[in-house]
Amino acid sequence: MWVVRKNNGSMEILLQKRSKNKDSHPGCLDCSSAGHIPAGVDFIPSAIRELKEELGIDAKEDEFVYCGQTVGKRTNVFYGEEFIDNQVSNIYYIERNMEADKFNIQKEELESVVWMKYDDAVLMVKNNTIPNCVKVEELEMLGQKINKESKDIRVLRFFNHLRVSLCGLIPFDSGIIKLKVLCKL
Repeated sequence: MWVVRKNNGSMEILLQKRSKNKDSHPGCLDCSSAGHIPAGVDFIPSAIRELKEELGIDAKEDEFVYCGQTVGKRTNVFYGEEFIDNQVSNIYYIERNMEADKFNIQKEELESVVWMKYDDAVLMVKNNTIPNCVKVEELEMLGQKINKESKDIRVLRFFNHLRVSLCGLIPFDSGIIKLKVLCKL
């Protein structure tokens, strides 16, 4: 689960710094919010719960933008015992334009949050120049979706501008659909 914002023309993502008391990846930077899904509960209700618990964010189901899914299996040693981790993760983002110090963070889970430019975060995670447990694949899914959404918005703005420009010449009962036919897109 990612929290994103547009700031001075750049897309930024919110990273959490995990608590030093965490059993796994203490003190590392991670995605904005994450958690395990209880049996019988779906992804979105779990994401809503985790955002509220970890960051104090009240989110609604229709705010979530689906970016993709990862499926992974890894074996590790945890407290001296073999641990098999099977994960299915749905990647979502929501937008929030607020300063890092305005989030109500859950101190047991994380120490702090920080906004970082998306492109900078990708480089640092890929080059491992910051302590992190971010999955590059998930970060790239987020970036692809953000870029697509941004492009779709620019196209829509262009067509809305064109629609306004041509409004005196063509009746627009169905708006952009007529423009697509007119422009043969």
